[in-house]
Amino acid sequence: MLFNSIEFLFFFLPIVLIGWFTIKSTKLRLAFLTIMSFIFYGWWDYRFVSLMLVSIFVDYYCGLKIYEGRNDPSKKPKTWFIISMVVNLVILGFFKYFNFFTDNVFLMLPETMQTFKPAFEIVLPLGISFYTFQSMSYSLDIYLGKSTPTKSLWHFAGFISMFPQLIAGPIVRYNVMDKQLKAISSIKFNYSDFNVGMFYFTVGMFRKLFIADWFARWSDLYFNGTGDTPFFGTWIGILSFTLQIYFDFSAYSEMALGLGRMMGFRLPINFFSPFRASSFGDIWKRWHITLYDFLIDYVFNPMAFNKRAWGIWGIVYASIVTFILSGVWHGAAWTLIMWGFVSGIMLAVELFTLQYKFSKTWFYRVFVIFSFILSLFFFKSRDMEFAFNGIATALMFNGVEPIGATYGLPFFSEIQIPEFIRVYGGVKNIAMLLIVGMVVTLAPNVHQIKIKDKWYFPAFTALVLIACVLRVYIPSPFIYFQF
Repeated sequence: MLFNSIEFLFFFLPIVLIGWFTIKSTKLRLAFLTIMSFIFYGWWDYRFVSLMLVSIFVDYYCGLKIYEGRNDPSKKPKTWFIISMVVNLVILGFFKYFNFFTDNVFLMLPETMQTFKPAFEIVLPLGISFYTFQSMSYSLDIYLGKSTPTKSLWHFAGFISMFPQLIAGPIVRYNVMDKQLKAISSIKFNYSDFNVGMFYFTVGMFRKLFIADWFARWSDLYFNGTGDTPFFGTWIGILSFTLQIYFDFSAYSEMALGLGRMMGFRLPINFFSPFRASSFGDIWKRWHITLYDFLIDYVFNPMAFNKRAWGIWGIVYASIVTFILSGVWHGAAWTLIMWGFVSGIMLAVELFTLQYKFSKTWFYRVFVIFSFILSLFFFKSRDMEFAFNGIATALMFNGVEPIGATYGLPFFSEIQIPEFIRVYGGVKNIAMLLIVGMVVTLAPNVHQIKIKDKWYFPAFTALVLIACVLRVYIPSPFIYFQF
């Protein structure tokens, strides 16, 4: 079920809010939250709810056993920890990477072996990477002594399946939600929280429907093309995708925060103006913050510690491996693995440059954002050839197209614009790129705005919500749903 859909806005969300604030009992609220979250997830395909249930039951039981074994090694806490990791990774690996693995293996085999290739295609369950990592973090933190397990299955099920962050994050740690879930019987309707939550949710939906989806059409026009788009068209295409994914993911993050706030929860911030970053490392502290924290805590730090004898080269090694895994997490494609590798290389190289003064200049910041945008060719392209060709064209290695045919602006026909501009949305899209580009670098984040209990905030929210409702007749999925 999409946040930006009629069924969610007019049926699911009102039922959840009414039920949530009507029910007072902790157990009943947890059960209600969990069941409604299963309905939310199963709306797409009810069969995949069973996969989430497997993760819930396995990690709930393993968490208890790991905790018991912390004071009694004879109960083999490491064995239960390994069981938790293996079950989750096998499920994730099968559904997300089986097709990729078999396709690449059979590419290396002779034609006589192609008849043995599995004929079935596996459907990727929505949000499986998100809830799997969240469930794994529960077992990891218990094993590392950072958390204690819950004895309530409903409590744990509610934590894993909570619908605001279920499909595309944030990846919430158990110690962030533990006390909040235990205290849900004390949550009452709060006008200030509801006002703030509705504001976050509505602004997020506006960003998705009116900005991200606007750039999506021009991004798709380029990336679904033949790959021979010249210089200007290539830059319009990659900038359109950059702003599409920026506003698509920030929109979901804000809507998740808003839904949680309406219900009395404080979910972690997952997106914080990455294009104001001062370095490559700073970008990843701002973009998909909870995934970055997960990878730093559970992959980078242990790996860097194990390679500490290598000095700075151990950090370089850990950085590259961590970001390759980030690419793998995002999807089963060589382009995404390359995107992760390139991101790791950029971060590794930066370790040697931050000591110099130029790394503190505005020029370096521009270089960081410029490099990040170029790396997105790997993130979006359908294959490596398309990605490398796009980067080469963007860097003018394939030349620059001549102006060629032109057309006059409406009401200002004496002003002639190159015809290729019209193909990519004309002056209107160029203006959108410039204006929205300024917004992402200058405007405050939605959660930085001080929302007061004044009439004009709910009035503004209502007007924006009406505009969004008039547009949700064509719901479009969020980009991160595919991960």
